[in-house]
Amino acid sequence: MATETRVAQKDKLYSLLIVKKAYEDADIEVLDTLTQTIQYAKAVMEPEDVAYIEKHVAEL
Repeated sequence: MATETRVAQKDKLYSLLIVKKAYEDADIEVLDTLTQTIQYAKAVMEPEDVAYIEKHVAEL
């Protein structure tokens, strides 16, 4: 897989997870659409990339 593709995938997942975290921190219901979009983004990624991004978002 091209490096540019992996970078773009990580950027997208990071952005989605930041939005989800902001909703959760504000006690706002996370829409199913957002959850599904996150699952779709993860499905096409390497597992180690997903774990890396999730770890960083959790540390925020």
